[in-house]
Amino acid sequence: MNEFVIDIKHFGCNVTLRNIYGTNTEQVRTLRKPSTFAPVAHPAVELFMQLCNNADEKLRMDTHTKHYRNITLCNLQQNENAVIKPADKGGTIVVMDTSWYKKKMTTMLQDEKTYYRVAPIQFNRTIQKVSSLLQDMLTEGQVDLDLYNFFNITKPTVQNTNGLPKIHKDLHNSPLRPIAAGQGWPTETMSLLVEKELRTILKSCDTVLQDTDDFLRKKNQTMNNIMDYDHPLVTTLDVNSLFTSIPNEAGVEAVRKILSHKKTVNETSRICALLDLILENNYFVYGTSICWQKWGGGSHGHPLCKQLLKSCACRLGAGACIEFK
Repeated sequence: MNEFVIDIKHFGCNVTLRNIYGTNTEQVRTLRKPSTFAPVAHPAVELFMQLCNNADEKLRMDTHTKHYRNITLCNLQQNENAVIKPADKGGTIVVMDTSWYKKKMTTMLQDEKTYYRVAPIQFNRTIQKVSSLLQDMLTEGQVDLDLYNFFNITKPTVQNTNGLPKIHKDLHNSPLRPIAAGQGWPTETMSLLVEKELRTILKSCDTVLQDTDDFLRKKNQTMNNIMDYDHPLVTTLDVNSLFTSIPNEAGVEAVRKILSHKKTVNETSRICALLDLILENNYFVYGTSICWQKWGGGSHGHPLCKQLLKSCACRLGAGACIEFK
């Protein structure tokens, strides 16, 4: 499904909801569980969406090309010797040999420094522990009832993991980046809250780049400032395998230092307690094995992973500047 079709679906859904509820300006909580309500579109909206999709399909390819494309895709889907994944960077689609892919994933997860295989009983105990700790936070007043209900996942499921090939590093023997989104896991909704809090604060951080325009703007400002020095030196830092190089304690401490400038002591303690709970209970499934990620700042693809990495990189950059001075 291409982006145009997705946009049309979103537009049709928004028009339908507006038709049902009108322009309701009532304030709602920013953190709430996803709605399962699926509105039935008005016939006129359905017709409009169908006409748009038909026009898009007609523009993209003729019947002959579409026929052979569908045959090729079906053959690839049915080929048990091929694994199809998007590349880690660049948006390229990569077709890999199944045995090679499984061997790569197995080798990666045998890194005992980062991953540890656990029995199903330990996995179930973890779910119970997270639930119990969440209940304690409610009892102690660290979270209110609304936040508790948002955090509480009644039917938790363990996340699956897969590997995205880093073809930008090696085209023929690409290392894999593990991806696990964390959907349905007991700490998923906690991650959303912590991610939201960090994202808001990091947007105002001078050493964190938001996009290309922000980079160009800060680059020009920096170059103007350093011209006051006799011998300015511009440097960059890169960390090898940053996603799995962050000890959990270091990640929590980096976040604590950043929050301390913007939040109260109680707010900082609550967010850091949630972050510690998330990082210490990071499980996923590959094949028939349940794995625990002992450290590494959360799985790539996790809701708060990007903000956690930004927090650590922010502290790392500041420390490096102090050492250089």
